[in-house]
Formats: sequence, structure tokens, C-alpha cells
Amino acid sequence: MRRILYSLLIVLSIISCKTGKTSLKKTLDLKKSIIDAQTVMGAIYSLTYCGKESETKLEYKDFEPIEKAIRYSLLDLSNYETEFKMNVIPMELNLTDKNRQSVSLICEELDSLVRITKNLVNKNSEQIAPEQIWIATTLTSMNPGSYYDGINRPDSTITLENHPLKKVIEIMKLQDISFSRVMYISDKSLLKMSELSPNIKFIDLSASGLTSEVLNSLNLDKLKALSSLKLYQNNIDTLPNKLTQIPNLKYLDLNKNRIRKMPDNLGLLKKLKYLDLRNNYLDVREKLRVRKALKDTKIRF
Repeated sequence: MRRILYSLLIVLSIISCKTGKTSLKKTLDLKKSIIDAQTVMGAIYSLTYCGKESETKLEYKDFEPIEKAIRYSLLDLSNYETEFKMNVIPMELNLTDKNRQSVSLICEELDSLVRITKNLVNKNSEQIAPEQIWIATTLTSMNPGSYYDGINRPDSTITLENHPLKKVIEIMKLQDISFSRVMYISDKSLLKMSELSPNIKFIDLSASGLTSEVLNSLNLDKLKALSSLKLYQNNIDTLPNKLTQIPNLKYLDLNKNRIRKMPDNLGLLKKLKYLDLRNNYLDVREKLRVRKALKDTKIRF
């Protein structure tokens, strides 16, 4: 009899363990859906409103039904005692037996709206101006959310190395932080982002105190899917030659740095559509050399 009871306890323990893991994964999936939807909603605004001064032909009216549906669905989450607040990072989501099914249904709707947005942008990609490629990168991503800070802030206990979504991260937003401080004190694993999150397509390190040395140590040339890189307002004086070896780079923002000379092998950036070099220290001769090397790129000096 004791053996039977002992066997039952083991079986129940295994079932409980599996159920707990499934529940945890489901909770993470729901959080991911919400972060994706919030990111897409913000990107729609950036593309349509901030694009008024660019050559982008898409307008808010093209996305209005989608944007409103996302917004209303997100607001609806607060009706189920989830403690969710829009655009608050890190995100809070209180799930109970009472509200889990309702939240799951909302997240299914959000996933559908994110897919519709992706298809719409892909269909009209020719209407998007080069300077807004970084927004299109977000909107057409399989995983558009910024999970690194969305699940937990960079200065929390979760690092990139132990992040539960590290393998699906495609958008890395680390702007407006002291990146060197975070990297060397809170999360040294960021140095290995190209290894830990090999599918990254868009990195934003604007106004993060980034130096040439730290940029070189990130080995971004290993990110074969990287298409958009924002390094606006930093302390970069020399651009690493290895950056020209990123095969799919389409957008590069170097505005407000200290660059006097660009790498010799700029011509390797065959797919580069937009390069922002405003507010740097390039002389006339260097600007001419850059234009000659990147004849098919829209360049701003």
C-alpha cells in the first residue's frame, strides 16, 4: 500500500512540475504578445506622424483601424484586475484563474493585429523613406517587442544571458542609459549579445555614452540579420572597420558623434540605404570620399 501511495505522489509531483512550467511559459507568451502590440502601436505613430517631414507616403489613416484596435484591446486588459498599465516598463501582468482566459483571448487578438500590420508594411515597403527603415524593421519583425527592458529593466536581476526570451530577441533598445555602466556593472553578458541573441535586426544605442572602444567590443559584425543601427549622440570618434562587414545593414545613424574619418572599406555596405553623419567632424575631402563609396545611399552631412 505504501509503495502505491509513494508511486502516486511521484506521479502527482511530475504532473505538478510540468503544469507549473507550462503555466510559466504561457504567462511569458502572454507578456510577449502585449509587449509586441505596444511596440507596434508606437512604431505606427512614429512611421505616420514623424514621417510627415520625410518621403514616406504611408499615412495614419492607412493604419488607423489597426492602431485603434490595438489600443482598445490593451485598455481592455485593465478591466480584468491584471494591474496592467500601458507603456509602463517593466510590465506588470497579474494573472489569476479568473482572468487568464479573458487575457488569453485579448492576446490572441493582439497577435492577429500585429501580423496584419506586418503584412501591410511589407506590401507597401516601397513607400517608406530610407530614413525610416528602422521603424519598418520593427513593424516587419517576427518579434517586434523590446523584451530586454520590457520583461525586466537592464539594471534588474535578469540579464541578457539568463533572459527567457534571449533567442527570439530581434529588437534591442538600450537608448538613454549609461550603457557602459550597465554592461560592466549590471549585465556583462551584453558584451555577448551577438552570440546570445543572434537574430537581432535593430539596435538602438542612442545617447548611451557609447565610445569607439565599447562599440568595437560588441562584435556587431557577427549579427548577420542586423539591418538598422542607431548610434545617435554618443562619444564615437572612430568607427570600427568590422561594422562594414554587416551584410544586411540598411540604416546607420551616427548623428552627433566625433567622427573625423570613416572606414576605408565603406563600399562593402552594399545594402545601406541611409547614413546619417550630421554633426560630426568630417572635412570636405572625407565627405566626397564617403559619397563616392556609397553612391546608392542617401547620406546626410
